[in-house]
Amino acid sequence: MKLSGIKLTIPKTIKGYDKISYQAIKEDKFIQVYYRKDDNNYIVVRKAVSKKNISGDYTKYKNTKKVTVKGNKVKLQGNGKTYSLATWTKGKYSFSVGIYNDGKGMSLKEIKNIIGQVK
Repeated sequence: MKLSGIKLTIPKTIKGYDKISYQAIKEDKFIQVYYRKDDNNYIVVRKAVSKKNISGDYTKYKNTKKVTVKGNKVKLQGNGKTYSLATWTKGKYSFSVGIYNDGKGMSLKEIKNIIGQVK
């Protein structure tokens, strides 16, 4: 966080994803955190000084839903009854939560729980 110049609050743990790594890009004022289960199952939380979608996920999802989580208007995308991507902005920051778990996504309750812990 010190390197990027951005303060990020995230979940300390996410059940089943117990390997955590951090990346920061000072010039871009960008920070991301990977929660990994294995190489094919991980969650990425991102925050950057930006008004654009910073997720890096360009998948064409079947469903889009807008929800409010802790006062933030969040766009959820996924397939079927699960969600794999959440994006939102607050002030000068953009946020994203990407769920990459062999296309299974997460339930609305599970992804909202993660979003609610990110600031």
